Amino acid sequence: MAQTEQQPAVTRARTGTTLAVPTGTRMLLTLPGVFDNIPTDLVGIVQGEFLILKMPMVPGIRARLGQGEPVTIRYLCGGVIYGFGSSVITFISRPGFLVFLAFPDVVEQLELRQHRRVNCLLPCAVHVPGCVLSGIMLDVSLGGCRIALDPGCTLTPEDLAGRDMVVLHLPTLSENENTVLSCRVKAANLVNGRIHAGLQFFDLDEAARGALFAYLETVSCLI
Repeated sequence: MAQTEQQPAVTRARTGTTLAVPTGTRMLLTLPGVFDNIPTDLVGIVQGEFLILKMPMVPGIRARLGQGEPVTIRYLCGGVIYGFGSSVITFISRPGFLVFLAFPDVVEQLELRQHRRVNCLLPCAVHVPGCVLSGIMLDVSLGGCRIALDPGCTLTPEDLAGRDMVVLHLPTLSENENTVLSCRVKAANLVNGRIHAGLQFFDLDEAARGALFAYLETVSCLI
């Protein structure tokens, strides 16, 4: 089972009548004590009044979306994690399952002093000039990951160490699509005959960071 390591963090709160977040942003919705980290997408916002989220039809969810039901929202925007409390105004089932939430009075910004690391076993592929290397991701955070390459890899640790650009493919990180991450190789060595490499992420787009954030949040709530 995946495990996380403790991290110090600072939470800052801000108030106001505007919420600077683009439509299409992935948001994780929690109904306390019942449903945790339901993936939703922001499809509309009226500043100072309400938000509209498109969400999956989770069994039993409609019975818990009565007017005034408290919810918690977390999302990643511009590389920063935000969160706020809200309440349900109403929902509609057609043409899509849309939930209307009250506009938050306070939005908290979580500043991580060090990235949370989650142990995992996810298949991956690393593209380096001239070849594709298969392996397993052993742990991951918003800042980077550690991978073990399959036995029989023709490269040596010295071939990988210090590369400024490799491309990491994670076909199972997100349920919707293959996640592609640009990485730098920070370290590479042999462990029990297999190459282990530490990778640092850089220049990630919002889709890639959103997939990482959603995965970390989902796994963290299970342990």
